[in-house]
Amino acid sequence: MGETGKVVILTVVQVPRSLLSKFRRKPRSFLFETPEVSAHQASVEEDDYVRERGERAVATLASGFRAAGIDPELSYVPGHDLAGAIVTEAEKMQADLIVMGATRQFFEPDVWSSVTARVSRICERPLLLMPTKGRDPQ
Repeated sequence: MGETGKVVILTVVQVPRSLLSKFRRKPRSFLFETPEVSAHQASVEEDDYVRERGERAVATLASGFRAAGIDPELSYVPGHDLAGAIVTEAEKMQADLIVMGATRQFFEPDVWSSVTARVSRICERPLLLMPTKGRDPQ
């Protein structure tokens, strides 16, 4: 990694729709009343949820980079279109390379519906696929 390079670990967190509606409501204060919370409060609660889930998802990977002397930047993004969010964020940060894990073998029928495969189809940036540990190379 050059002097100006950096490693960004990006995680896209899907927020369940049921939680989104919960974030936008206060607890009932009267029998049939469901007052709305402010947009700011709902956003803070959603941000907290995304950050907490993101931190759990990347903890091991981030520790590995730190053990190797690299302090990664961590980025957590909410989204339901995982591949689209990855590509959008990579474009925003002008990533030189996207590295993703390939959890399925490329000759399995369902691999072309995976997030990694979709990123490989829609992304114009270089993409490096890393096989997961313990896969049978067949």
